[in-house]
Amino acid sequence: TDSIRIIAKANESEFTTYSWDSVPKGKSVLWLRFTLKNEDNYEEKLYLGNNQFEYIEFYELNEESSFKIKLGGTHCDHNLSEIVMGANTWFSMTLPPGQTVTYYIRVSNNQKIKYQYSKLPFSLYRSQDFTKFKNNQTFFNYFFWGALIIITFYNFILFFQLRNRIYLFYVFNNVVILLFVLSQSGMISELFFADSKYHEELLLVFGNIAFIFYVLFCKEFLDLKNIRPKLNRILNRVLIFWPIPMILIPFNQSEIAVSIGGLIAIWAYTMIMITAYRSIKRGVAGASFFFVANLFYYIGTIISILQIGNILPTVFLGLYAINFIQIGTLLQVSLFSLTVGSRILIMQREIAERQLEQERIKMEEEVKRTKLIEEQNQQLEKKVTERTAELAKQQELADSRRIIAEEQRHIIEEKQKEILDSINYAKRIQYTLLAHDELLKKHLPQHFILFNPKDIVSGDFYWAIQKDNKFYLAICDSTGHGVPGAFMSLLNISFLNEAISEKDIVEPNKILNYVREKLMISQAGAKDGMDGTLLCFTEGSSVIEYASAYNKPLLIREGAPTILTADKMPVGRGERAQSFTTHTIEIQKGDKLYFYTDGYADQFGGPKGKKFKYKALNELILANHSKTPNEQKQNLVVTFNAWKKHEEQVDDVCVVGLCF
Repeated sequence: TDSIRIIAKANESEFTTYSWDSVPKGKSVLWLRFTLKNEDNYEEKLYLGNNQFEYIEFYELNEESSFKIKLGGTHCDHNLSEIVMGANTWFSMTLPPGQTVTYYIRVSNNQKIKYQYSKLPFSLYRSQDFTKFKNNQTFFNYFFWGALIIITFYNFILFFQLRNRIYLFYVFNNVVILLFVLSQSGMISELFFADSKYHEELLLVFGNIAFIFYVLFCKEFLDLKNIRPKLNRILNRVLIFWPIPMILIPFNQSEIAVSIGGLIAIWAYTMIMITAYRSIKRGVAGASFFFVANLFYYIGTIISILQIGNILPTVFLGLYAINFIQIGTLLQVSLFSLTVGSRILIMQREIAERQLEQERIKMEEEVKRTKLIEEQNQQLEKKVTERTAELAKQQELADSRRIIAEEQRHIIEEKQKEILDSINYAKRIQYTLLAHDELLKKHLPQHFILFNPKDIVSGDFYWAIQKDNKFYLAICDSTGHGVPGAFMSLLNISFLNEAISEKDIVEPNKILNYVREKLMISQAGAKDGMDGTLLCFTEGSSVIEYASAYNKPLLIREGAPTILTADKMPVGRGERAQSFTTHTIEIQKGDKLYFYTDGYADQFGGPKGKKFKYKALNELILANHSKTPNEQKQNLVVTFNAWKKHEEQVDDVCVVGLCF
């Protein structure tokens, strides 16, 4: 058969002894030959395992003098392998009593993988030893997973109860460590992939993520931001650039990625341990648990690395490298749980002590206040006795005072009426400066304006003017409300009118720039001004130009809302003083444009007394945009009043809707 010829050819070749570290890099094919003799008088069942080659062909001589071929290797489909346990391939062999059998193994690699975190060289087990080995590994795996899941779930519940982010970082650290150890044991490759091709890559990915959450947890627990700010800044930069070496993994440069990451990790772990030791010296709560927890993990990791590097035997103290990782990790996260718990308990105790101290101080103040009240009562009783004799004289004085108070009340009522009359007259003046209905209907046949001042006169205003073939519309919110806001609105309107009518400025952004400049000169250092939107319509054109300070217009086209752009700076003195931007809108038939100040969205009310907010306002406008302008306005009024109920109106309200 072909198998016999292949074996015969291989057998004629001269075999050379290789160690794993001397296997040629790159693409290679190697043959292994070994002979087993059963000196017992009973049949012996053996198992041979390995995970160091991409493809393995195991040749076993049958009774018919032909070879039975079994397949395995990290790149071999699990369905084609006889036994798969984690990332390891196992072959079973049956040795008849008193016989000698020669086996041949053909292994091949496309590339040599240097870093094998779950290294298993060719290992031969008797049946009972293999069963014991398998049971031990299964016990270690399930005990580790179960314990880690229970600890993690418990601390996840504690996070929701205490809302301390130390618990959150600790939980994320545990979850990623669980995935890392699952990858290291090969369970992820066995359960979720067709082969173990990505076994090492998964280890590197989850190992890097585990490092990130480990550092975040340590930074938070050790309070590096306050006690070692320089180290904290360095670790922040390390976390930002940490994922970069992982980019090398898809390009088969895992050796470089591991070397870079290993050096950085060793430095970070060393700095963290030094800081933990110093925290123990300072008597920081839980620092001892933290230090010992890391020590257990480092010891387990070091033993595992020494086993992988052949410095220690593959089975050391009856355990494999993965077992030391599991033991060190489990001890670490268990002590971390005690560390966080003790830290939180001490924090809670300190809070309780502060509360008791506050209660004690409060009680002392209450005693002092009671004593003071008693002294005052005694003085009052004395004064009452002294003044009883003066009541007759004071009655006459009280009558005269009542007459004076009545006269003063009449004077106050008259003054109040004069003030209200003046404000109402100012309201009529302000309304004459607002956009006239005839001008709006001429240029905007379909529109509505909801204008509801907080205190008779308003800092909000809507203003319009026609200049040559252009029509301008402004919807603005001046600083303040009431009389001060009204004065600001008059000033803003006069500057808008001056820019367009007298200075012949036509671009919306330049108009706002001009108004801002005038305001800054006239206000002499004050930050009063306005937010709002200025639109420019050109006769015969479907294009609208606008410039906006903070207030973002809302466009609804074919039932879809779009929040338009606005400059994040006021028309007045602010942190930014760049030129405003002129934006353009190509209007289509059926489009709806909406403009509003902050009064509607900032109104308190509803069942919880919260703000109405812009999101709810946009949703309300969208839900009613298909109705007539008057119906839209009425819906806005009804919703506003229902939301406000008995709450005081907090600001002027102005909402303008344009229908095209």
